[in-house]
Amino acid sequence: MERTRHSLFFVGALIAAIPSSALAETWRCDATRAVTCADGACNPGNPTIWLLVDFDAATYSRCDDKGCDLYPLNAMVSGVFINASYNPGAFFKALQDASQFIEVVTQQLQTITYFGACRIQ
Repeated sequence: MERTRHSLFFVGALIAAIPSSALAETWRCDATRAVTCADGACNPGNPTIWLLVDFDAATYSRCDDKGCDLYPLNAMVSGVFINASYNPGAFFKALQDASQFIEVVTQQLQTITYFGACRIQ
């Protein structure tokens, strides 16, 4: 019984330590820099995307001038970071305060890495 009580206290403390911004907010993330890599070479890219990450609805929208694609979001908190995946060929990581993010996506046999900042809406 004592071990169970201790475990429940620990889990409760972990949940209490996660900021509400990590659990119940919608973020808009704007890419300010992009790098495209293929066949061993990397080059600057054009950061034309923005993201809408809705932690309440567990959705991830990837947007550009043609519109947005909506994906289910699988996110978890790890230290000061939020790690998320929404597609087998993509990954999103951000600081919990939304000040920085990185998104890595694959297209065919190349990767595109986006860097930028988010703001809580």
